[in-house]
Amino acid sequence: MDGFLVQKAAAKEKMLEAMFEYAGACHVENIINEMEDENKFPEEIPFPPELDERINKLIGNYKCKSRNEKVWRGASAVFAKVVRLFN
Repeated sequence: MDGFLVQKAAAKEKMLEAMFEYAGACHVENIINEMEDENKFPEEIPFPPELDERINKLIGNYKCKSRNEKVWRGASAVFAKVVRLFN
């Protein structure tokens, strides 16, 4: 009787393993089909106009800061020469 229960448990384990393997294969196929569907119809993400305004403002601030830094570097070079001239 004990041998029968061992065989029954082994058979049950083998059946469960086969079912899980089949379920995994089906799941992978479903994922592939979903990915193909998503690639067929790419969704366009709407960007709000406020985002454009904020990005343009950010770019403007960056350009202004970089321009000010460039002017400051040039002015400090000129100021150094002026200091040498008057000393």
